[in-house]
Amino acid sequence: MNLLAVSHGLLPMFRYPVMGPLDILGDSDAGILDEDLRAVCLGALAIDPAAARELALSFSWRRAAMQFLDNVRLANGETLDEAPFVPATA
Repeated sequence: MNLLAVSHGLLPMFRYPVMGPLDILGDSDAGILDEDLRAVCLGALAIDPAAARELALSFSWRRAAMQFLDNVRLANGETLDEAPFVPATA
């Protein structure tokens, strides 16, 4: 996925339906996943670039770090309803 290009509204996401693209797109309307390359290309023409941009902008390094820390907490037997880790801001 080229989230940078999508975040600038350059193109919607369209890919082969495998982990990664499936995780990012989920059930959003920001892209198309199909095993048929022709269907993917034609479907991409109908996708609103603003929807793709909105989805791409929902990702950040901070969100990725928080998701990683949540997984570490779960692996250590904590529950996520306990007080979350809040990193210091610079």
